[in-house]
Amino acid sequence: MKIWFEELNRRERSILLFGGGALLLMLLYNLLWSPLSEQNERLRDDIGNQQMTLAWMQQAAQQVKQGGAQTARRNVNGESLLTLVDRTAKSSALGGSIKRIQPDKEGGVRIWLEKAEFNQMMRWLATLSRNHGVILSDSNIEKQLTPGLVDARLTLKGESL
Repeated sequence: MKIWFEELNRRERSILLFGGGALLLMLLYNLLWSPLSEQNERLRDDIGNQQMTLAWMQQAAQQVKQGGAQTARRNVNGESLLTLVDRTAKSSALGGSIKRIQPDKEGGVRIWLEKAEFNQMMRWLATLSRNHGVILSDSNIEKQLTPGLVDARLTLKGESL
């Protein structure tokens, strides 16, 4: 190879050296610099997203702390959790979806819903939480073939009940 290179005229050798150097620089850029630069940019974006998530979580934690003191005072009529859950589910148009409702050992209520409208169920749970201090402690939700309908097994607990 060395003999072949030395047999080339000066112009061909300089073209080969220049082209080889340019090829080496392109390889270094494409194999090292570009992937590292892209990874660095992705990591910067991830850090920004994580910082935004952290800020949101800290704000939500403050709201939960403030809301916890308020929800403890909201159960004005003193009805049992079982009665409250049954009454509010029926008034939220979920009455036809209730298949079973029973108290559990820890003072909560288990409720089984079949073919319940998901959005309606979520509004009902939000109302229970906001107006009555009831929290969802366990859930198993399965979607149905019909869009928007779910089967759900929920365990609800009362903070102030």
